[in-house]
Amino acid sequence: WARKRGDQIALNGPCVDGRIEITWQELDLYSDRLAAYLAEKTQNKRYPIIVYGHKSPWMIISFLACVKSGHTYCPVDSVMPHNRVMDIVAEIDSPFVICVQSLELMEPYEAITLQCIESICKSEEAVDISQLMPIQDDETYYILFTSGSSGKPKGVQISKSNVFHFVDWMMNIIKNDTRLGADPTWEQPLRVMNQVPLSFDVSVMDTYIVLMTGGTWYALGKEEFGDYQVLYDELAKSEADIWVSTPSFAEVCMADPIYNSELMPNMRLFLFCGETFGNNTYEKLYKRFPEAEIYNTYGPTEATVAVSEVKVTPELSEKYRPLPVGRAKPGIKFLIEKDGEFTDEENVKGEVIIAGDTVSRKGYLHRPDLTEKAFFKVNWKGEELQAYRTADEGYLADGMLFYGGRLDFQIKLHGYRIELGDIESNMSELPNVQRAVVLPTIRKGEVKSLKAYVQSSKKIEDEFAEAQNLRQQLAKHIPEYMVPKRVIFVDQFPMNQNGKIDRRALEKIK
Repeated sequence: WARKRGDQIALNGPCVDGRIEITWQELDLYSDRLAAYLAEKTQNKRYPIIVYGHKSPWMIISFLACVKSGHTYCPVDSVMPHNRVMDIVAEIDSPFVICVQSLELMEPYEAITLQCIESICKSEEAVDISQLMPIQDDETYYILFTSGSSGKPKGVQISKSNVFHFVDWMMNIIKNDTRLGADPTWEQPLRVMNQVPLSFDVSVMDTYIVLMTGGTWYALGKEEFGDYQVLYDELAKSEADIWVSTPSFAEVCMADPIYNSELMPNMRLFLFCGETFGNNTYEKLYKRFPEAEIYNTYGPTEATVAVSEVKVTPELSEKYRPLPVGRAKPGIKFLIEKDGEFTDEENVKGEVIIAGDTVSRKGYLHRPDLTEKAFFKVNWKGEELQAYRTADEGYLADGMLFYGGRLDFQIKLHGYRIELGDIESNMSELPNVQRAVVLPTIRKGEVKSLKAYVQSSKKIEDEFAEAQNLRQQLAKHIPEYMVPKRVIFVDQFPMNQNGKIDRRALEKIK
């Protein structure tokens, strides 16, 4: 693409003093120069390198430089608490950290600063890239850290083979799209919007769609999330064709009627991942963007971003409540584990097992104990597949997977086993309820009651009366013991750095 696109913009994103644009020619040249520098500095030793910053184009340049020089890259976002960042630095334990933003490091770790990176990339000296030894198919391409039950983050290792099986599938979705696929040679470059930090796996979707189609990656910065007017101005400037985000972020944008196809007239494809995509969210979005195609996808970090998709239509939304998460991508098989047995029969509810070519083969970095619990080989109908236990409940129906919530979101109240996602799904279907989150009230390690946080589509005059009304309506759909004791109304749900609803922050709302 560097030869074909040349001076066209490849990356547009935030940097220390505003925004920066990088052309395709610069992306190729800069990543080559930085790769040569890394190969020399590391003496071609193939260890992972942390890339620290926030959604800067220099981070993507650094990712490419790492894999070109035989190094796994590990994105770490600057919005993370410093102690958590240092936990990851210690876990990776490489001598160098690429610091696109300033980071205070202790010995023996050395920062490769943005000033150093820019000096290398913009140097006029010729570099020899003929001796570079890029990452191979079975080697780890990137490591992403996710929350661990121990309180320490755990690093998921994804191979080059995993990434490119995922990317091939994404390309097929775009080519099969009735509007985007009309130009399979990408003569008209696609513009893809990035919402989430580069340390969150959903960003792999938007980043590699751009890298594979020769488009333009347009990242929203932190400033946009603090001011609605700035956000809407930036969305208009993006001129995006493809939107990649969590459903929560779309809900935030729909808080103002200005968010519609007039604001973003080029929008042709929505790809949602990372959270449950509800019928209400879809129906509101479809009214705002009736000409765009809207996809629901599903998958954990451990299986390379997403492993299923379904194009949501008004007919599909009317037929299925809640929405399915779709059909497995080529190379992936969904199994349901129930009572220790695996099945692919329909309408059997149990733990979702993902098996196939995008499941991590190496598991968690330096954690053989966790890897052994979550990853395994399964022989299914004569074929040995790499498999992952998701801890998600689900079932298969009409050739699609239906998500039933997290098994670790199940609680026991007065002896009853309750799936919190079941209550949330039913509550979200009630009139005037845009979204609902249900949390347990725990005292001395025991669940005493349930509370629901509700975002309403109408102004609440009497919160007590409306709460009672919602509880009465909900009792018509679920058993009385599942109805939350308290209902708390919120204007907006707090979101964490990955664009998902922050359940811990909700606990602090009184």
